[in-house]
Amino acid sequence: MKNVTIDKRGNVAVLHLNNGDTNPISPKLVDDLLEARNIIRKDFRGMVLTGSSKFFCIGFDLPALVNYERPKLADFFNKFNDLVLSLYTLPVPTCCAIAGHAIAGGNILILTSDFRIAASGKKLIGLNEIK
Repeated sequence: MKNVTIDKRGNVAVLHLNNGDTNPISPKLVDDLLEARNIIRKDFRGMVLTGSSKFFCIGFDLPALVNYERPKLADFFNKFNDLVLSLYTLPVPTCCAIAGHAIAGGNILILTSDFRIAASGKKLIGLNEIK
């Protein structure tokens, strides 16, 4: 897994998003998160999901997705939806540690956790469509 790392803290997995400074949701990040989910489900009793200090996750990697044909884009969104549902229903307690902005798809990722804890200071969290 290139875009995520798992740090073992006892029975708890600390899952770090490592997809560049802004952690955009790319097809590879989705694949890596699905793989990490399988490891966490099998080997751990809890999970903390983190991003970077400036950006938890900026949302979808639009430059990577803009040239996808409809079937390939549909496959990406189906995988992302599977990821979100599987994180939401993970059979262990989950928490997001939010140190940076969580916009659009990043907001969706933090909503999959049982608990969300944000660092102090200004953080943008939300869906673009709401404005």
